[in-house]
Amino acid sequence: IESKLKNWTLDRINISDRLLLQMALSEFEQFDDIPAEVTIYEIIELAKQYGTEKSMSFINGLLDAVHQDQKGSQV
Repeated sequence: IESKLKNWTLDRINISDRLLLQMALSEFEQFDDIPAEVTIYEIIELAKQYGTEKSMSFINGLLDAVHQDQKGSQV
């Protein structure tokens, strides 16, 4: 995730956003049977409830970038 942050460090990210990102990364790594798009959607829904008003787009952008990298490395 840190490699995808532009002008940010992990310690600057809201704690709820960090936890949601960690949950998503864990799902990406541990549950191959769950499509990444489903994980991202679920995390975005949680961000709506528990994050800030900018959390959804921030988390979506980061997770999409991580997912695209993972897809590229699997080819």
